[in-house]
Amino acid sequence: MSEQSAVEPIVMDRPRSFSAQDVWEWVVDRALSSPLGFVGGVAGGIFAGSIGFLIATAIMPVWLWRRRKYMGVLGALILLASVLVALFAPVIQPTHVENFPNPPYVKGSLSAEDRFQSPSVDHVFGTDRKGQDIVTRIIYGAEVTVLVGLGTVIMTAFMATVLGIFSGYFAGESTSWTFRLPPWIADLNGGLKAAVRDPLSVGAIGSLAVGLVGLLLTLACALLWLAIATTRTAIDMTVRALGEIVALPLNAVTAVQSFLGQRPTPSLRSTSARIAQATDSPVGRQLEDATAGMSRIAVPMPNLDIGLQRLIDVWIAFPAIFLILAIVAIFGSGGTGFLGLGRGPDFGPQASNSAEWLWEVFPNTTVVIVTLSVVLAAGNTRVIRGAVLGIKAEQYVEAARTVGAPSARIMAAHILPNVVPVVIILASLNLGIAVLAEAAISFLGYGIAPPYPTWGRDLGGQTLTDAPQAWWIAVFPGIAITVSVFGFNMMGDALRDILDPRLRGT
Repeated sequence: MSEQSAVEPIVMDRPRSFSAQDVWEWVVDRALSSPLGFVGGVAGGIFAGSIGFLIATAIMPVWLWRRRKYMGVLGALILLASVLVALFAPVIQPTHVENFPNPPYVKGSLSAEDRFQSPSVDHVFGTDRKGQDIVTRIIYGAEVTVLVGLGTVIMTAFMATVLGIFSGYFAGESTSWTFRLPPWIADLNGGLKAAVRDPLSVGAIGSLAVGLVGLLLTLACALLWLAIATTRTAIDMTVRALGEIVALPLNAVTAVQSFLGQRPTPSLRSTSARIAQATDSPVGRQLEDATAGMSRIAVPMPNLDIGLQRLIDVWIAFPAIFLILAIVAIFGSGGTGFLGLGRGPDFGPQASNSAEWLWEVFPNTTVVIVTLSVVLAAGNTRVIRGAVLGIKAEQYVEAARTVGAPSARIMAAHILPNVVPVVIILASLNLGIAVLAEAAISFLGYGIAPPYPTWGRDLGGQTLTDAPQAWWIAVFPGIAITVSVFGFNMMGDALRDILDPRLRGT
């Protein structure tokens, strides 16, 4: 054996094992590689998230039991029971009962012997003033509870995560845009600065005078432009302006590609150049020559984090209940239009008075889901932003910036996976809040349009008058709300104890 071979280390080829982080970074790279990859990544994420939620709902009680979070196990069982009841409500209470064409939750009898029946074998929770079975209405009301609760949690988590990551990542960073301005604006700007330092100086007065004269001349030229708008010159310059407007989306795509760390597509650059050449004219070249001597001024843009946080300050300042009622009043009960929002074309699922299955009820809940998500997302954004500020200072984020990784990849591959535990904790705690808020606005007469049953509406309206003589019509819907909110909160507390590093081991 030679001396060189004796000192060479023995390296064994071992298959590399990929972790969840490696798989996630691969998905992020594919999603940021092209628009088609982005659409595929989003669609795959939605599908995987839906399947993952169903699996997590089924195994959550066992997982929490092994973690010795017994109150969390109770909450997870309540969530699992709610989902199962909502999924199989038409099986638990069949549709066609005694050839009754309408859904079972509106089946009733106005005869004296069927109204206000106390709990019995035939009607376990009794009947209301219309002779409707309360058990049936509670079972179908679970569909609204599950849809509103989970839909609000998902939409709130998405909005808060996007705003929180952007706000925290760009915190402390500001940019500036450079504009070419006519000389009279520069003189006016310089005159204003000089007037602040010395109002009576000759330079300040002269610059202000020149700027004002330039402003008057510009207004005169604008009036002259309107007078000769039908001439060839105006037509050439208009065509050139239209060409620049057409090229604007292409330049925007190029800017997005630069943000994602990609090289601008050559076809976009050549297309933009061809548009500029096609719209070129002697008047256009004269315009370029005239603007070549314009002064350049850098206008600082507001910090993205500051702008978002001030917007969130205004967002939070509105009282929650008034904001909810205002949005619901604007959109109405929904059910039609774009995805059931009550506005736009009739696209997607539409509401019907005979909805029974969970996916048929969804259009009735769209307006409530959007409303509650808008209200809850503001506070969650602050929490996620705080987590992003801590992650942003970690060494692996600095290393990614050093090697030239684009901002989009850093936020998606390095920051997002580390804020997922915070998002899960907030989502689990928001579940009970969303259910209680939906019950509140239904109690006030807003929310899901009748005749579809909701637990909150069954507590309000005529029930307030009938409850003294028939206590069961208010007690059992109230118990359903109490049990569901209690269970969801217990599960959220258990998840917080497990996922929050500050509470582990307590």
